[in-house]
Amino acid sequence: MPEFDIEAALGWSPPIKEHSIAVTFEIYEVAEDGEGEERERGWLHPPEDPIWVEPDEYDVGEGRTAVDEAVDYLRGEGATQASSSHFHGGVWYIHEGGMNVQGQVENNSYHLKGFTNEEELLVFQRITGRGQLRGIIGQPRPA
Repeated sequence: MPEFDIEAALGWSPPIKEHSIAVTFEIYEVAEDGEGEERERGWLHPPEDPIWVEPDEYDVGEGRTAVDEAVDYLRGEGATQASSSHFHGGVWYIHEGGMNVQGQVENNSYHLKGFTNEEELLVFQRITGRGQLRGIIGQPRPA
């Protein structure tokens, strides 16, 4: 006998998750002369297992958007530096960690996924306090 699916019977489906943030890390070992040598890099949250920043039904009811959720997450992680001083689609955000007792520094990079260029611009403006929209509306992000 087939299993009864209450969600299908009620016409309910979970919200579609589109907006997310993939997170990478880089660990550098700092020498006495202050120069850093990369030791390790990889994914903390790869694109297939990202941090979801889609607002839930309560957030939407309060007027919050994925942009609000992304900005709050990035600020909470200390990712307040953009990869570029000027906005373009695909800008990512960086948290530069302090040196630990082993003389290593871990930096994390945060990559927006599923955002339109307009949404990315809003995140950029709110994180950096700058940014102009320069003819990118409706154009695909660079590969």
